[in-house]
This record gives sequence, structure tokens and C-alpha cells, in this order.
Amino acid sequence: MMAMMRYQDLPLVVRHPVALLLLALGPACATARIPTIAFLPVETVGVPAEQGEALQAALLAEVQRTSAATPAPAERVAESLSTQPTEPPCRESDACLAKAGRAAASEAVVALTVAGIGDLWLVKGRLVRSEDGLALQEVQETAEGGLKAVESYAPQLAQRLFPDAGRKPWYRQWWLWTSVAAGVAAAGGIATWAALRDNGPASTAVVIGSL
Repeated sequence: MMAMMRYQDLPLVVRHPVALLLLALGPACATARIPTIAFLPVETVGVPAEQGEALQAALLAEVQRTSAATPAPAERVAESLSTQPTEPPCRESDACLAKAGRAAASEAVVALTVAGIGDLWLVKGRLVRSEDGLALQEVQETAEGGLKAVESYAPQLAQRLFPDAGRKPWYRQWWLWTSVAAGVAAAGGIATWAALRDNGPASTAVVIGSL
């Protein structure tokens, strides 16, 4: 007669299928690295400087809130710009922006310009990759309301510059883990039942000796 197989003697995949699954998905489930972005000082044309600064501050706050990026320290950005030529302005050259981004140890650079009259703004934003100067996103649009509209407009601007921010990766979707949990529970139950079924119930007899 075959010896009784104890639960602790079952293979790991039967006893702890979730642990094995997590080991397999571990690299994919690792927290995605948040890129560092250098935000150039905002340029204002025809509007008070404090209005442009207020919009940029709200944009930075929204970018951090949604984990779209980590802004590079302002002093590091200023230092990187000080080493670039001033004519033509660095913000007008993607190659110069990319060089400034590399000097600021940032993956990309954002250059924001706010122009207009009164409460009507023309907002231009450009996201350039530091590695090769590729323009990743470009925004040129009007915004109304002036300072009163900054809080409501900044999230829209952030969404256009960083369209993937706030989207959960596939491995963090609720439906995936609901399906995985159900599948693992079913597989573990079936495997345990199959492993124990053929060995019969455990004997409770006590052997005192042989006849």
C-alpha cells in the first residue's frame, strides 16, 4: 500500500501556487520608474510674469500628483541652461533643449510659453527627449480665464503633455488579478485533491506489534 502523502509533502506549485505566480510575474509587476523632467523657466509674452509662473507651478503640481514625472531641481535646470548659447534662445532649438536636459540629468525637457492679452492666453508647450532631441509632445492652444482658470486648466495641459499619466499598467488592472486569483484558487484546489485522492484516507490505527 502506498504511504499517505501529507499536505506538506506536496510540491510547491500545489501548496503555494500564488507564490510561484508572483515569482513569475515579479519583473513585470515591478514599479515603473518615474522619469525626471527638466522644466525650463516659463516664458511670458504680453502677460504678467506671475501669471505664467502660476500656471507652471500648477502644472508641476499636477505632474507630480499623477506621477507623470519628477521635476528636476530648479537650480540644476538653471545651471544646465547657463552653459547653453543664448542666441538663438535655447527653447527655440530642440537640439539645445536636449543638451540642456542631459546636463540636468533629465530624460526630457519641457519648455512652456504663455502669451496673450488680459485673460486670453496662447499657451505653447513642448516636451523634448534629452537623448536625441526628439519632440515627444507639442501643445499650442488658447486658454481663457487668466489666473482664475489656472487650477482647472493645469490638469488639461498636463494631460496633453503627458497623455499616459494616470493610466494603470496592465498588471495593475483589477480584472487581471480577479481572474488570476480565481484561476489560482481553482488550480490549487484541483491539484491538491488529485494529489491526495489516490492515497486514501489517513489510517488512525495504532500498530502495537506483530502477531
